[in-house]
Amino acid sequence: MRLLLTADLRYRLSWFKWLEAQAVQYDAIALSGDLLDVFHKEPLRRQVYRTTNWLRSLASKSSVGVCSGNHDTIDIPTERLSCPTPAWLAELDPVLTIDGKTAVIRDQVIITSLSFIATGAQKRPILAAGRRLHFVLEMRIRHECKGARLVDRVTELEFTFQNVPDLSPSSPSAVAS
Repeated sequence: MRLLLTADLRYRLSWFKWLEAQAVQYDAIALSGDLLDVFHKEPLRRQVYRTTNWLRSLASKSSVGVCSGNHDTIDIPTERLSCPTPAWLAELDPVLTIDGKTAVIRDQVIITSLSFIATGAQKRPILAAGRRLHFVLEMRIRHECKGARLVDRVTELEFTFQNVPDLSPSSPSAVAS
């Protein structure tokens, strides 16, 4: 199992091209936020258009998991998923593993993607669902391998931020700052 983890691409098209060229060498690609760049000279609408096309192309070559970052939160988030997700990214839901979703890649890696703008309370059930899936996968593999250790067959990867303060407007952390 080969996994490529990247972060903070910030609309660097040469990096997009490099990553797409490398994609076929990896079973999964994890993109940890900031695909767009709010300070780039190119208008955000154009960035979204080109980035979504690139993500669709990338997903045709490898499994892709994306966590939104602060630069990606450019529009009113949609609540139709299990956590707030930038609307432009939510439209890629069936193609990629995006904010609030968990995927199993080749029965070996579990990827849980969390939104940058989700609160701790919104992240906990998503992570719990990922852990339950991990347990189910572990039991199936143990049964198939007659008790072989899970560590020998499965790697779990969660995009998570531990002890991130809840900065929603009504939280005590936001009021204190």
